[in-house]
Amino acid sequence: RTATEFNTGHIKNALQADWTNKTQFTDRVQYIDKDKPVYVYCLVGGRSAAAADWMRNNGFKNVIELSGGINAWKKAEKPLEGSSNQPQMTLEEYQKSIPTTGTVLVDVGATWCPPCVKMEPILQDLIADKKNEFIFIKIDAGVHTNLLKELNIEPIPVFIIYKNGIE
Repeated sequence: RTATEFNTGHIKNALQADWTNKTQFTDRVQYIDKDKPVYVYCLVGGRSAAAADWMRNNGFKNVIELSGGINAWKKAEKPLEGSSNQPQMTLEEYQKSIPTTGTVLVDVGATWCPPCVKMEPILQDLIADKKNEFIFIKIDAGVHTNLLKELNIEPIPVFIIYKNGIE
């Protein structure tokens, strides 16, 4: 599903990879264990069927498709996660959040992004290591989509380092 579709609600613990964007799709699925079961779904089942076939042809051993897609899931009144009422951060608010001195690490990521999930333990190790002196700012790409457009950033994963503030 596209990021926009995904952000309207998704199955718990789902990761997002847009089949219609082949570069993004292949990049994101490379982080998924090919030996573990993978459940695939889209809106009604067409895109996920094509994605599932591609995955099977590229070494994924157990790909299961959700028959009828997310529409069938909703019709069965199954739970969804991910739609947010959190207000969007503006570019001005973002720029004000960057201190004028020191080093700042900005993580633009989302819980539904396979590379971001894989990077999270590394980020946590960096944050926990007291030898590293930086301020950490996390931007949820699933929520702050308008900000990403203004910054011209593809949603996921992006790390920005500022030294002595933002220019």
